[in-house]
Amino acid sequence: MVKLVKNQAVRHISWMELDEMVDGIASAIGSMYPPGVNIYYNDIDAVIPTYMLCYALKRNMAPGGVVFGLNDVGKNVDICFYNIEFPSEHFNFKPKYSLETLYSDEEGHFERVTFPWQK
Repeated sequence: MVKLVKNQAVRHISWMELDEMVDGIASAIGSMYPPGVNIYYNDIDAVIPTYMLCYALKRNMAPGGVVFGLNDVGKNVDICFYNIEFPSEHFNFKPKYSLETLYSDEEGHFERVTFPWQK
């Protein structure tokens, strides 16, 4: 269960929106990495969109290639849907590509995103 805090927004992503997001990430991967480079997820929450990316790009889902994540918070990702920007540069990770940047407040809260399989 997601704990909501004061002024924290929650965005619900539909399957159609997810499909568009995957298309955007697939386009970036296709232009940044040569054919045949594997795609792998950085955590269990990213498995479904990773499968979608692999299917769209006709690539294998296996370690040793592009690391995909839903966001880049505390994780080693190459490409993600959301780059989270914190006020302190110490906590910021810079993926090679992200679709959107979400901004954290001073307490570390940022807009939460729920995906269709999480509803």
